[in-house]
Amino acid sequence: MKIHAEINTAEFRFIVVEAASSNGGRKFGNFVNLRTVKLPAGTEYTHARQKGAEVIESWEVDSRNRGQNSSYARTLVAMIRELPDHAWPEAKSLAA
Repeated sequence: MKIHAEINTAEFRFIVVEAASSNGGRKFGNFVNLRTVKLPAGTEYTHARQKGAEVIESWEVDSRNRGQNSSYARTLVAMIRELPDHAWPEAKSLAA
């Protein structure tokens, strides 16, 4: 498990995390789950089904290629860019 980005607010902690995915019988590929998770403030992240954790979005991507134009990198960058919108949705609605 690897935490790529994190935003802490007064009540919640929002993180983008990478975790291993089950291979599921696939012949090729090294798939990982990229997740945006909302946790209560002060809670340590252990797994997606822990008490108090809310998975906001989850994507299963192939991590064999991690270059800037790979699907892995594009998905990760998009999730990190969306993280402030999850943490402060009222700011997004005021800017529009």
